[in-house]
Amino acid sequence: RYVALGNAEDVSKAIFDDLAVPVPEGLRPRKVKKNGHKIYAVDQKILMQLEPPERCRDLFDWIIEHRRLSHALSKYAIIDRHVIHDGLRVHTVFSQTGTATGRLKSTDPNLLTVENAFEIADVCRPSVATDFHGGHLNLLQEGTDVFASLITAPPPAHRALVEGRLVSVSGSFTAADDIHPAAIAAGVKGRPLAEYWSTSGWPGYDNAVQARRVPQCTVQLATGQELVFPADQVFRQSAAVTLTGVDADARKRIIALRDAFVAPKGRLLLSVDYCQLEARLLAHFCGDPRLIALFNQPVAEHPGEPTYDIFIHIASTWLSKPLSQVTDVERNGIKQLVYGVIYGMGARSLSREMGVTLAEGEALMNKFDNEFPRVREWTRSVIQDATREGASVPSILGRPRHLAGLGGSPQERARAQRQAVNTTCQASAADIMKAATLKVAARLMTMRDENGRPPAEILLQIHDELLLEVDEDRVEDIVDIVVEAMVKAVPLTVKLQEYWECDLLPMIEIVPAGLREGWNGELYADRDPSWQIEEPDSFTIRPNTNIDWA
Repeated sequence: RYVALGNAEDVSKAIFDDLAVPVPEGLRPRKVKKNGHKIYAVDQKILMQLEPPERCRDLFDWIIEHRRLSHALSKYAIIDRHVIHDGLRVHTVFSQTGTATGRLKSTDPNLLTVENAFEIADVCRPSVATDFHGGHLNLLQEGTDVFASLITAPPPAHRALVEGRLVSVSGSFTAADDIHPAAIAAGVKGRPLAEYWSTSGWPGYDNAVQARRVPQCTVQLATGQELVFPADQVFRQSAAVTLTGVDADARKRIIALRDAFVAPKGRLLLSVDYCQLEARLLAHFCGDPRLIALFNQPVAEHPGEPTYDIFIHIASTWLSKPLSQVTDVERNGIKQLVYGVIYGMGARSLSREMGVTLAEGEALMNKFDNEFPRVREWTRSVIQDATREGASVPSILGRPRHLAGLGGSPQERARAQRQAVNTTCQASAADIMKAATLKVAARLMTMRDENGRPPAEILLQIHDELLLEVDEDRVEDIVDIVVEAMVKAVPLTVKLQEYWECDLLPMIEIVPAGLREGWNGELYADRDPSWQIEEPDSFTIRPNTNIDWA
Protein backbone atom coordinates (compact mmCIF):
# COMPACT_ATOMS: atom_id res chain seq x y z
CA ARG A 1 0.00 0.00 0.00
CA TYR A 2 0.97 3.65 -0.26
CA VAL A 3 2.64 4.93 2.94
CA ALA A 4 2.64 8.65 3.63
CA LEU A 5 6.19 8.99 5.00
CA GLY A 6 5.44 12.51 6.17
CA ASN A 7 2.53 11.30 8.32
CA ALA A 8 3.75 9.95 11.68
CA GLU A 9 0.48 8.11 12.31
CA ASP A 10 0.60 6.34 8.95
CA VAL A 11 4.25 5.35 9.51
CA SER A 12 3.34 3.88 12.90
CA LYS A 13 0.44 1.94 11.35
CA ALA A 14 2.64 0.61 8.53
CA ILE A 15 5.34 -0.62 10.92
CA PHE A 16 3.38 -2.05 13.84
CA ASP A 17 0.11 -3.04 12.11
CA ASP A 18 0.83 -3.81 8.46
CA LEU A 19 4.31 -5.32 9.00
CA ALA A 20 3.51 -6.60 12.53
CA VAL A 21 6.91 -5.49 13.88
CA PRO A 22 7.03 -6.14 17.67
CA VAL A 23 6.72 -3.00 19.80
CA PRO A 24 9.98 -2.41 21.76
CA GLU A 25 9.83 -3.00 25.49
CA GLY A 26 8.99 0.17 27.37
CA LEU A 27 7.73 2.13 24.34
CA ARG A 28 4.48 3.81 25.27
CA PRO A 29 1.85 4.86 22.72
CA ARG A 30 1.70 8.52 21.83
CA LYS A 31 -2.05 8.25 21.35
CA VAL A 32 -4.77 5.64 21.85
CA LYS A 33 -7.82 6.00 19.62
CA LYS A 34 -11.38 5.34 20.74
CA ASN A 35 -11.32 1.94 19.07
CA GLY A 36 -8.27 1.00 21.12
CA HIS A 37 -5.81 1.37 18.25
CA LYS A 38 -2.40 2.55 19.51
CA ILE A 39 -0.26 5.10 17.69
CA TYR A 40 3.46 5.19 18.52
CA ALA A 41 5.96 7.98 17.99
CA VAL A 42 8.62 6.35 15.83
CA ASP A 43 11.74 8.51 15.80
CA GLN A 44 15.14 7.56 14.40
CA LYS A 45 16.34 5.97 17.64
CA ILE A 46 13.29 3.71 17.77
CA LEU A 47 13.69 2.78 14.10
CA MET A 48 17.29 1.74 14.74
CA GLN A 49 16.11 -0.72 17.39
CA LEU A 50 13.43 -2.40 15.28
CA GLU A 51 13.93 -5.54 13.23
CA PRO A 52 12.03 -5.15 9.95
CA PRO A 53 10.91 -8.17 7.92
CA GLU A 54 13.46 -9.26 5.34
CA ARG A 55 11.29 -8.10 2.44
CA CYS A 56 11.12 -4.56 3.89
CA ARG A 57 14.65 -4.23 5.24
CA ASP A 58 15.27 -0.98 3.35
CA LEU A 59 12.01 0.63 4.43
CA PHE A 60 13.32 2.00 7.71
CA ASP A 61 16.35 3.55 6.01
CA TRP A 62 14.00 5.23 3.55
CA ILE A 63 11.87 6.61 6.38
CA ILE A 64 14.96 8.10 8.04
CA GLU A 65 16.23 9.50 4.74
CA HIS A 66 12.83 10.99 3.91
CA ARG A 67 12.67 12.75 7.28
CA ARG A 68 16.21 14.10 7.02
CA LEU A 69 15.61 15.29 3.48
CA SER A 70 12.25 16.87 4.32
CA HIS A 71 13.84 18.69 7.26
CA ALA A 72 16.73 19.84 5.08
CA LEU A 73 14.41 21.11 2.35
CA SER A 74 12.22 22.99 4.82
CA LYS A 75 15.30 24.48 6.49
CA TYR A 76 16.70 25.60 3.13
CA ALA A 77 13.40 27.25 2.20
CA ILE A 78 13.24 29.08 5.54
CA ILE A 79 16.82 30.32 5.25
CA ASP A 80 16.39 31.32 1.60
CA ARG A 81 13.47 33.60 2.52
CA HIS A 82 15.75 35.52 4.90
CA VAL A 83 18.63 36.17 2.52
CA ILE A 84 19.41 39.85 2.05
CA HIS A 85 20.21 39.66 -1.63
CA ASP A 86 22.28 42.86 -1.92
CA GLY A 87 24.98 41.43 0.31
CA LEU A 88 23.92 37.77 0.13
CA ARG A 89 23.81 37.70 3.93
CA VAL A 90 21.43 35.82 6.22
CA HIS A 91 20.67 37.58 9.52
CA THR A 92 19.25 35.81 12.56
CA VAL A 93 17.90 37.02 15.90
CA PHE A 94 19.66 35.82 19.05
CA SER A 95 18.03 35.60 22.46
CA GLN A 96 19.87 35.11 25.74
CA THR A 97 16.68 34.22 27.59
CA GLY A 98 15.22 31.74 25.14
CA THR A 99 16.45 28.61 26.92
CA ALA A 100 16.32 27.56 30.56
CA THR A 101 20.01 26.63 30.62
CA GLY A 102 21.22 29.97 29.25
CA ARG A 103 22.35 28.81 25.84
CA LEU A 104 21.74 31.24 23.01
CA LYS A 105 18.60 30.76 20.96
CA SER A 106 18.49 31.64 17.26
CA THR A 107 15.25 32.51 15.47
CA ASP A 108 13.98 34.04 12.25
CA PRO A 109 15.67 31.88 10.93
CA ASN A 110 17.26 29.39 13.32
CA LEU A 111 20.86 29.03 12.13
CA LEU A 112 21.89 26.70 14.94
CA THR A 113 20.15 23.65 13.48
CA VAL A 114 21.53 23.60 9.94
CA GLU A 115 22.41 19.94 9.50
CA ASN A 116 25.80 18.50 8.72
CA ALA A 117 26.19 16.78 5.36
CA PHE A 118 24.46 13.41 5.06
CA GLU A 119 23.96 10.78 2.39
CA ILE A 120 20.76 9.48 0.87
CA ALA A 121 20.22 6.65 -1.58
CA ASP A 122 19.78 7.83 -5.14
CA VAL A 123 16.94 5.83 -6.64
CA CYS A 124 15.57 5.17 -10.09
CA ARG A 125 11.83 4.87 -10.69
CA PRO A 126 10.62 3.41 -14.02
CA SER A 127 8.71 5.91 -16.11
CA VAL A 128 5.32 5.52 -17.73
CA ALA A 129 7.18 5.28 -21.06
CA THR A 130 9.06 2.24 -19.71
CA ASP A 131 5.78 0.62 -18.64
CA PHE A 132 4.19 1.46 -22.00
CA HIS A 133 6.97 -0.03 -24.12
CA GLY A 134 7.21 -3.02 -21.78
CA GLY A 135 3.59 -3.90 -22.51
CA HIS A 136 2.41 -3.20 -18.93
CA LEU A 137 -0.65 -1.25 -20.04
CA ASN A 138 -2.66 -2.69 -17.14
CA LEU A 139 -0.54 -0.51 -14.82
CA LEU A 140 -1.48 2.66 -16.66
CA GLN A 141 -5.13 2.94 -15.70
CA GLU A 142 -6.93 6.27 -15.52
CA GLY A 143 -6.63 7.72 -12.02
CA THR A 144 -3.23 6.15 -11.27
CA ASP A 145 -1.25 8.36 -8.87
CA VAL A 146 1.86 9.70 -10.60
CA PHE A 147 4.76 12.10 -10.26
CA ALA A 148 5.68 14.33 -13.20
CA SER A 149 8.87 16.31 -13.79
CA LEU A 150 8.44 20.07 -13.86
CA ILE A 151 9.58 21.55 -17.14
CA THR A 152 10.99 24.52 -15.23
CA ALA A 153 13.64 22.31 -13.57
CA PRO A 154 15.66 20.79 -16.43
CA PRO A 155 18.91 18.86 -15.95
CA PRO A 156 21.30 18.94 -14.23
CA ALA A 157 18.94 19.85 -11.35
CA HIS A 158 16.02 17.68 -12.54
CA ARG A 159 14.69 17.16 -9.02
CA ALA A 160 11.39 19.07 -9.03
CA LEU A 161 8.30 16.86 -9.26
CA VAL A 162 4.58 17.53 -9.10
CA GLU A 163 1.94 15.03 -7.97
CA GLY A 164 -1.11 14.22 -10.02
CA ARG A 165 -3.32 11.50 -11.51
CA LEU A 166 -2.95 9.89 -14.89
CA VAL A 167 -5.70 10.78 -17.35
CA SER A 168 -4.44 9.11 -20.51
CA VAL A 169 -1.42 7.84 -22.44
CA SER A 170 -1.61 8.53 -26.16
CA GLY A 171 0.56 8.80 -29.25
CA SER A 172 3.95 10.39 -29.72
CA PHE A 173 4.46 13.71 -28.05
CA THR A 174 6.11 14.99 -31.23
CA ALA A 175 2.61 15.74 -32.48
CA ALA A 176 1.48 19.35 -32.59
CA ASP A 177 -0.81 20.04 -29.64
CA ASP A 178 -1.94 22.80 -27.36
CA ILE A 179 0.42 22.04 -24.49
CA HIS A 180 -0.38 24.00 -21.37
CA PRO A 181 -0.80 27.65 -20.34
CA ALA A 182 2.94 28.29 -20.01
CA ALA A 183 3.56 27.05 -23.54
CA ILE A 184 0.69 29.12 -24.93
CA ALA A 185 1.96 32.20 -23.10
CA ALA A 186 5.39 31.56 -24.59
CA GLY A 187 3.88 31.67 -28.05
CA VAL A 188 4.45 28.03 -28.96
CA LYS A 189 0.82 27.01 -29.34
CA GLY A 190 0.49 24.46 -32.09
CA ARG A 191 4.15 23.46 -31.97
CA PRO A 192 5.19 19.94 -30.94
CA LEU A 193 5.51 19.27 -27.23
CA ALA A 194 8.97 17.85 -27.87
CA GLU A 195 10.11 21.18 -29.28
CA TYR A 196 8.83 23.02 -26.22
CA TRP A 197 10.71 20.73 -23.81
CA SER A 198 13.83 20.88 -25.93
CA THR A 199 13.88 24.69 -25.97
CA SER A 200 13.29 24.65 -22.19
CA GLY A 201 16.64 22.94 -21.59
CA TRP A 202 15.74 19.25 -21.74
CA PRO A 203 18.20 17.33 -23.94
CA GLY A 204 17.20 14.44 -26.20
CA TYR A 205 13.87 15.77 -27.38
CA ASP A 206 15.48 17.63 -30.28
CA ASN A 207 16.30 14.24 -31.81
CA ALA A 208 13.23 13.42 -33.90
CA VAL A 209 13.89 9.68 -33.99
CA GLN A 210 14.26 9.39 -30.21
CA ALA A 211 11.43 11.80 -29.44
CA ARG A 212 9.02 9.88 -31.69
CA ARG A 213 9.33 6.86 -29.38
CA VAL A 214 8.11 8.82 -26.35
CA PRO A 215 4.35 8.60 -25.70
CA GLN A 216 2.33 11.55 -24.49
CA CYS A 217 0.73 11.67 -21.02
CA THR A 218 -2.11 13.81 -19.81
CA VAL A 219 -1.94 14.36 -16.05
CA GLN A 220 -4.52 16.01 -13.83
CA LEU A 221 -2.94 18.04 -11.03
CA ALA A 222 -4.42 18.58 -7.59
CA THR A 223 -5.77 21.94 -8.81
CA GLY A 224 -7.89 20.11 -11.41
CA GLN A 225 -5.78 21.46 -14.28
CA GLU A 226 -4.82 18.92 -16.94
CA LEU A 227 -1.32 19.21 -18.45
CA VAL A 228 0.49 17.21 -21.12
CA PHE A 229 3.89 15.67 -20.36
CA PRO A 230 6.33 13.39 -22.18
CA ALA A 231 5.73 9.90 -20.76
CA ASP A 232 9.40 9.42 -19.82
CA GLN A 233 8.97 12.29 -17.34
CA VAL A 234 5.91 10.76 -15.65
CA PHE A 235 6.30 8.05 -12.98
CA ARG A 236 3.80 5.86 -11.17
CA GLN A 237 3.99 6.56 -7.42
CA SER A 238 3.53 2.87 -6.63
CA ALA A 239 6.29 1.74 -9.03
CA ALA A 240 9.10 -0.26 -7.43
CA VAL A 241 12.29 1.82 -7.16
CA THR A 242 15.82 0.56 -7.67
CA LEU A 243 19.14 2.03 -6.58
CA THR A 244 21.07 3.69 -9.37
CA GLY A 245 24.68 2.89 -10.12
CA VAL A 246 26.65 -0.30 -9.74
CA ASP A 247 28.61 0.08 -6.52
CA ALA A 248 27.55 1.44 -3.14
CA ASP A 249 29.23 4.83 -3.60
CA ALA A 250 27.43 5.40 -6.89
CA ARG A 251 24.09 4.91 -5.13
CA LYS A 252 24.59 7.79 -2.72
CA ARG A 253 23.77 11.45 -3.07
CA ILE A 254 25.31 13.88 -0.56
CA ILE A 255 23.01 16.55 0.89
CA ALA A 256 25.12 19.37 2.34
CA LEU A 257 23.14 22.45 3.33
CA ARG A 258 26.13 23.99 5.03
CA ASP A 259 27.88 24.19 1.69
CA ALA A 260 25.44 27.00 0.89
CA PHE A 261 27.32 29.19 3.37
CA VAL A 262 30.68 30.49 2.14
CA ALA A 263 33.06 33.26 3.08
CA PRO A 264 33.29 36.34 0.85
CA LYS A 265 36.31 36.77 -1.38
CA GLY A 266 39.49 37.24 0.62
CA ARG A 267 38.14 35.63 3.77
CA LEU A 268 37.84 32.17 5.33
CA LEU A 269 35.29 30.58 7.61
CA LEU A 270 37.00 29.51 10.82
CA SER A 271 35.26 27.07 13.16
CA VAL A 272 36.59 26.52 16.69
CA ASP A 273 34.75 23.92 18.75
CA TYR A 274 35.08 22.70 22.33
CA CYS A 275 35.54 18.94 22.37
CA GLN A 276 33.29 17.02 24.79
CA LEU A 277 32.74 20.16 26.88
CA GLU A 278 29.83 18.87 28.98
CA ALA A 279 31.60 15.57 29.69
CA ARG A 280 34.68 17.51 30.81
CA LEU A 281 32.50 19.63 33.07
CA LEU A 282 31.07 16.44 34.56
CA ALA A 283 34.64 15.36 35.43
CA HIS A 284 35.43 18.81 36.86
CA PHE A 285 32.35 18.96 39.08
CA CYS A 286 32.44 15.39 40.39
CA GLY A 287 36.20 15.43 40.99
CA ASP A 288 36.60 11.75 40.15
CA PRO A 289 40.39 11.29 39.87
CA ARG A 290 40.22 8.54 37.24
CA LEU A 291 37.86 10.50 35.02
CA ILE A 292 39.96 13.66 35.37
CA ALA A 293 43.11 11.71 34.56
CA LEU A 294 41.52 10.37 31.38
CA PHE A 295 40.65 13.85 30.19
CA ASN A 296 44.02 15.33 31.12
CA GLN A 297 46.18 12.87 29.20
CA PRO A 298 48.20 14.64 26.49
CA VAL A 299 47.80 13.71 22.85
CA ALA A 300 51.47 12.68 22.63
CA GLU A 301 50.80 9.65 24.81
CA HIS A 302 48.48 8.24 22.18
CA PRO A 303 50.42 8.08 18.89
CA GLY A 304 48.46 7.31 15.78
CA GLU A 305 45.24 8.95 16.99
CA PRO A 306 44.04 12.08 15.22
CA THR A 307 42.34 13.18 18.46
CA TYR A 308 42.28 12.05 22.05
CA ASP A 309 38.81 10.60 22.47
CA ILE A 310 37.85 9.64 26.01
CA PHE A 311 34.95 7.51 24.80
CA ILE A 312 37.28 5.34 22.74
CA HIS A 313 39.59 4.92 25.74
CA ILE A 314 36.81 3.91 28.10
CA ALA A 315 35.48 1.45 25.52
CA SER A 316 38.99 0.07 24.99
CA THR A 317 39.43 -0.49 28.73
CA TRP A 318 36.02 -2.04 29.31
CA LEU A 319 36.11 -4.27 26.26
CA SER A 320 39.79 -5.23 26.68
CA LYS A 321 40.66 -4.44 23.08
CA PRO A 322 43.20 -2.16 21.38
CA LEU A 323 42.19 1.43 20.73
CA SER A 324 42.38 0.91 16.98
CA GLN A 325 39.84 -1.93 17.17
CA VAL A 326 37.10 -0.01 18.99
CA THR A 327 34.20 0.35 16.56
CA ASP A 328 32.02 3.42 16.07
CA VAL A 329 29.08 1.53 17.56
CA GLU A 330 31.06 0.70 20.73
CA ARG A 331 32.42 4.23 21.00
CA ASN A 332 28.96 5.78 20.57
CA GLY A 333 27.54 3.39 23.18
CA ILE A 334 30.00 4.68 25.78
CA LYS A 335 29.27 8.25 24.73
CA GLN A 336 25.54 7.69 25.25
CA LEU A 337 26.30 6.21 28.66
CA VAL A 338 28.36 9.21 29.79
CA TYR A 339 25.85 11.74 28.52
CA GLY A 340 23.05 9.59 29.88
CA VAL A 341 24.43 10.37 33.34
CA ILE A 342 24.40 14.09 32.55
CA TYR A 343 20.86 13.97 31.16
CA GLY A 344 19.57 11.85 34.03
CA MET A 345 18.64 8.76 32.03
CA GLY A 346 17.47 5.68 33.84
CA ALA A 347 18.45 2.16 32.83
CA ARG A 348 15.31 1.74 30.69
CA SER A 349 15.89 4.94 28.69
CA LEU A 350 19.57 4.20 28.31
CA SER A 351 18.83 0.67 27.08
CA ARG A 352 16.46 2.05 24.47
CA GLU A 353 19.03 4.67 23.38
CA MET A 354 21.81 2.10 23.05
CA GLY A 355 19.68 -0.63 21.52
CA VAL A 356 20.42 -3.17 24.26
CA THR A 357 18.27 -5.13 26.70
CA LEU A 358 17.22 -3.65 30.03
CA ALA A 359 19.53 -6.06 31.87
CA GLU A 360 22.48 -5.01 29.69
CA GLY A 361 21.68 -1.35 30.27
CA GLU A 362 21.58 -1.83 34.02
CA ALA A 363 24.88 -3.74 33.91
CA LEU A 364 26.55 -0.91 31.97
CA MET A 365 25.31 1.71 34.42
CA ASN A 366 26.54 -0.34 37.38
CA LYS A 367 29.93 -0.78 35.74
CA PHE A 368 30.20 2.97 35.12
CA ASP A 369 29.31 3.67 38.77
CA ASN A 370 31.99 1.22 39.95
CA GLU A 371 34.62 2.66 37.62
CA PHE A 372 33.85 6.30 38.49
CA PRO A 373 32.13 6.28 41.93
CA ARG A 374 32.46 10.03 42.47
CA VAL A 375 30.08 10.72 39.58
CA ARG A 376 27.09 9.15 41.31
CA GLU A 377 28.04 10.81 44.62
CA TRP A 378 28.12 14.17 42.87
CA THR A 379 24.72 13.76 41.20
CA ARG A 380 23.17 12.98 44.59
CA SER A 381 24.82 16.03 46.17
CA VAL A 382 23.58 18.31 43.37
CA ILE A 383 19.99 17.21 43.97
CA GLN A 384 20.34 17.57 47.76
CA ASP A 385 21.89 21.04 47.47
CA ALA A 386 19.24 22.19 45.01
CA THR A 387 16.46 21.10 47.37
CA ARG A 388 18.18 22.73 50.33
CA GLU A 389 18.91 26.00 48.48
CA GLY A 390 15.28 26.78 47.71
CA ALA A 391 14.81 24.63 44.63
CA SER A 392 17.51 26.25 42.51
CA VAL A 393 20.78 25.13 40.98
CA PRO A 394 23.68 27.44 40.01
CA SER A 395 25.94 27.34 36.96
CA ILE A 396 29.73 27.47 37.27
CA LEU A 397 29.59 31.29 37.27
CA GLY A 398 26.76 31.39 39.80
CA ARG A 399 23.78 31.95 37.51
CA PRO A 400 20.82 30.16 39.17
CA ARG A 401 17.98 28.22 37.59
CA HIS A 402 14.86 27.81 39.66
CA LEU A 403 13.34 24.31 39.60
CA ALA A 404 9.84 24.52 41.07
CA GLY A 405 9.29 20.83 40.40
CA LEU A 406 11.60 19.86 43.27
CA GLY A 407 8.69 20.60 45.58
CA GLY A 408 5.99 19.07 43.41
CA SER A 409 4.49 15.65 42.82
CA PRO A 410 6.76 12.57 42.62
CA GLN A 411 6.75 12.72 38.83
CA GLU A 412 7.52 16.45 38.79
CA ARG A 413 10.21 15.97 41.43
CA ALA A 414 11.94 13.19 39.43
CA ARG A 415 11.99 15.40 36.34
CA ALA A 416 13.36 18.37 38.28
CA GLN A 417 16.11 16.21 39.79
CA ARG A 418 17.24 15.23 36.31
CA GLN A 419 17.14 18.87 35.29
CA ALA A 420 19.28 19.85 38.29
CA VAL A 421 22.17 17.63 37.18
CA ASN A 422 21.72 18.48 33.53
CA THR A 423 21.52 22.21 34.18
CA THR A 424 24.74 22.23 36.19
CA CYS A 425 26.66 20.95 33.16
CA GLN A 426 24.69 22.59 30.34
CA ALA A 427 24.35 26.00 31.98
CA SER A 428 28.04 25.95 32.87
CA ALA A 429 28.90 25.10 29.27
CA ALA A 430 26.81 28.10 28.21
CA ASP A 431 28.69 30.29 30.70
CA ILE A 432 32.06 29.15 29.40
CA MET A 433 31.04 29.64 25.77
CA LYS A 434 29.75 33.16 26.45
CA ALA A 435 32.86 34.08 28.44
CA ALA A 436 35.06 32.86 25.60
CA THR A 437 32.98 34.79 23.04
CA LEU A 438 33.36 38.01 25.03
CA LYS A 439 37.13 37.51 25.28
CA VAL A 440 37.43 36.94 21.53
CA ALA A 441 35.20 39.94 20.71
CA ALA A 442 37.18 42.23 23.03
CA ARG A 443 40.48 41.15 21.50
CA LEU A 444 39.23 41.65 17.94
CA MET A 445 38.11 45.18 18.82
CA THR A 446 41.75 46.09 19.55
CA MET A 447 42.89 44.80 16.14
CA ARG A 448 40.92 47.12 13.86
CA ASP A 449 42.76 48.69 10.91
CA GLU A 450 42.78 52.38 9.98
CA ASN A 451 39.31 51.96 8.46
CA GLY A 452 37.92 50.47 11.66
CA ARG A 453 37.67 46.99 10.13
CA PRO A 454 38.73 44.03 12.30
CA PRO A 455 40.69 41.13 10.75
CA ALA A 456 37.91 38.76 11.81
CA GLU A 457 34.27 38.89 12.85
CA ILE A 458 32.22 36.48 14.94
CA LEU A 459 29.32 35.17 12.86
CA LEU A 460 27.66 32.55 15.05
CA GLN A 461 27.90 30.82 18.38
CA ILE A 462 26.64 27.30 17.66
CA HIS A 463 26.31 25.59 21.04
CA ASP A 464 29.98 24.85 21.92
CA GLU A 465 31.40 26.25 18.68
CA LEU A 466 32.43 29.69 17.46
CA LEU A 467 32.17 30.44 13.75
CA LEU A 468 34.19 33.40 12.49
CA GLU A 469 34.89 35.08 9.19
CA VAL A 470 38.63 35.73 8.95
CA ASP A 471 40.95 37.55 6.56
CA GLU A 472 42.95 34.98 4.61
CA ASP A 473 46.30 36.49 5.62
CA ARG A 474 45.42 36.66 9.33
CA VAL A 475 44.23 33.10 9.95
CA GLU A 476 47.26 32.08 12.04
CA ASP A 477 46.90 35.09 14.36
CA ILE A 478 43.16 34.65 14.80
CA VAL A 479 43.46 30.92 15.52
CA ASP A 480 45.91 31.67 18.34
CA ILE A 481 43.66 34.38 19.76
CA VAL A 482 40.45 32.33 19.65
CA VAL A 483 42.00 29.15 21.03
CA GLU A 484 43.69 31.02 23.85
CA ALA A 485 40.45 32.79 24.78
CA MET A 486 38.49 29.54 24.77
CA VAL A 487 40.89 27.50 26.89
CA LYS A 488 41.29 30.38 29.36
CA ALA A 489 37.60 31.26 29.57
CA VAL A 490 37.07 29.64 33.01
CA PRO A 491 39.70 27.69 35.02
CA LEU A 492 38.86 24.00 35.37
CA THR A 493 40.55 20.92 36.82
CA VAL A 494 40.39 19.31 33.37
CA LYS A 495 41.92 20.50 30.14
CA LEU A 496 39.67 22.17 27.62
CA GLN A 497 40.40 20.61 24.26
CA GLU A 498 39.88 22.57 21.06
CA TYR A 499 39.16 21.47 17.52
CA TRP A 500 39.31 24.05 14.77
CA GLU A 501 38.91 24.10 11.00
CA CYS A 502 39.22 26.62 8.22
CA ASP A 503 36.83 26.25 5.35
CA LEU A 504 37.06 27.86 1.94
CA LEU A 505 36.59 26.53 -1.57
CA PRO A 506 38.86 24.68 -2.04
CA MET A 507 38.75 23.64 1.60
CA ILE A 508 42.01 24.05 3.48
CA GLU A 509 43.36 23.03 6.85
CA ILE A 510 46.00 24.94 8.80
CA VAL A 511 48.59 22.50 10.14
CA PRO A 512 51.51 23.34 12.48
CA ALA A 513 54.69 22.51 10.60
CA GLY A 514 56.74 19.68 12.04
CA LEU A 515 53.88 17.99 13.86
CA ARG A 516 52.99 14.40 13.01
CA GLU A 517 50.87 13.64 9.98
CA GLY A 518 47.19 13.53 10.89
CA TRP A 519 47.28 16.36 13.46
CA ASN A 520 43.94 18.07 13.11
CA GLY A 521 44.17 21.42 14.82
CA GLU A 522 43.75 20.56 18.51
CA LEU A 523 45.58 22.61 21.09
CA TYR A 524 45.86 22.12 24.83
CA ALA A 525 46.64 24.51 27.67
CA ASP A 526 48.06 22.98 30.83
CA ARG A 527 46.32 24.33 33.91
CA ASP A 528 49.45 25.82 35.47
CA PRO A 529 49.37 29.34 37.00
CA SER A 530 50.91 30.90 33.89
CA TRP A 531 48.18 29.55 31.60
CA GLN A 532 50.73 29.24 28.80
CA ILE A 533 49.74 27.86 25.42
CA GLU A 534 52.28 26.03 23.31
CA GLU A 535 52.35 27.87 20.00
CA PRO A 536 53.73 26.27 16.82
CA ASP A 537 56.59 28.14 15.19
CA SER A 538 55.13 28.05 11.68
CA PHE A 539 52.19 26.81 9.69
CA THR A 540 51.74 25.03 6.39
CA ILE A 541 48.57 24.84 4.33
CA ARG A 542 47.36 21.63 2.72
CA PRO A 543 44.13 20.56 1.00
CA ASN A 544 41.47 19.06 3.24
CA THR A 545 38.44 17.36 1.72
CA ASN A 546 36.85 16.20 4.96
CA ILE A 547 35.56 19.36 6.64
CA ASP A 548 32.66 19.00 9.08
CA TRP A 549 31.20 21.67 11.33
CA ALA A 550 30.20 19.26 14.09
